[in-house]
Amino acid sequence: MMTSSTLRRVGNCWIAPMLLLLFLSPSFYSPWSSPEVGNGTSNQHPPGLLVEGATKKRKKADTTKLSKMCSSLGKTPIAANDRRAHAIIEKLLGVTGKLSLTYAGSSQHSAACWMIYDDPKKTKASDSRFIQRYALAVFWFATDGAGHWDEKTDWMSSKDECTWLGVECRRNWLGTKHIVELDLGFNNCHGLLPRELALLTYLEELDLHGNEIQGVIPLAMYASLKNLKTLKLHMNGLFGELQPQVAQLKSLTELSLFGNYFTGPIPKELEKLKHLELLDLYANNFSGTIPKSLGNLKRLSDLDVHDNDLKGTMPKEICASSAMKSLTSDCWGRPQEVSCDCCTVCCQGLPAMVCVDMATKKKIRYVVGAGAAAK
Repeated sequence: MMTSSTLRRVGNCWIAPMLLLLFLSPSFYSPWSSPEVGNGTSNQHPPGLLVEGATKKRKKADTTKLSKMCSSLGKTPIAANDRRAHAIIEKLLGVTGKLSLTYAGSSQHSAACWMIYDDPKKTKASDSRFIQRYALAVFWFATDGAGHWDEKTDWMSSKDECTWLGVECRRNWLGTKHIVELDLGFNNCHGLLPRELALLTYLEELDLHGNEIQGVIPLAMYASLKNLKTLKLHMNGLFGELQPQVAQLKSLTELSLFGNYFTGPIPKELEKLKHLELLDLYANNFSGTIPKSLGNLKRLSDLDVHDNDLKGTMPKEICASSAMKSLTSDCWGRPQEVSCDCCTVCCQGLPAMVCVDMATKKKIRYVVGAGAAAK
């Protein structure tokens, strides 16, 4: 059936060029590491991306060979005796990898050159918070902060990165401040999600909803963000399949992905997210059936899968959940796309879009996010 989300996708002529950009961008190559950097030793993290707290043995690089790596940006060659600059290059070769670091035009290259030449704070590679400042700089360049963001208070300034707009930090027992929240919803961020976000290993909330972020979710984020509790990426232009590695986000309580272009099946591996309370997949292109494994999520109280290409019957395992308070699917109209006797809200797509409160049988106006509001 032609749904509202399907029509919305037909008119988006940017998908083809964005796919080309995606595959040309080093940000999404895996692995990133070059022979000079090595292939990594950890099974947990993708090669070429070293997360905070991890260690990796590799041959010390001759950074003098990269003294002109920022010349494309009009920067003078790095002097042989500039210890700070060479230490930064050495550090980032182990974090990002040579390919992305030296590729002129990549967000990693721009961020590295900014750290070396333009960071007013003159952060040293030995600083315990160097990596998180670099990760934010990569995100800034990857989403065109200078050209598109609506608000950018203190970003890329001499101020502590914990004071930058949308950034919140918390001190550990040693007094070091780590980023625990990045909230830039509805800020006109344009571009791709860089996998350097995976470097923010203390992150508990990532909210980038309502922007113009395209591409895929980097696998490195799944592998590294073990403390993440809230992931809000709804109302963007993300596409591709939702990979089963999403189940590595063991602390997740809220996963909101509605209003994107995700395709393929809903991964059954979501059942491993034992703390999940809200799962909102509304208005995507998910296909197949609704996995019964979602019924194993004992804390899941809000589930929305309507306005997709799902078929079949709502699994009895989900219907039997005592925690479920709001359950929405395409179970209205004839024929029903999803047969559901336990849904609290049933919807149908075009040509007569409507959602109905199953308790009152009254039509309702569906609002953004899980749940609905009566007219």
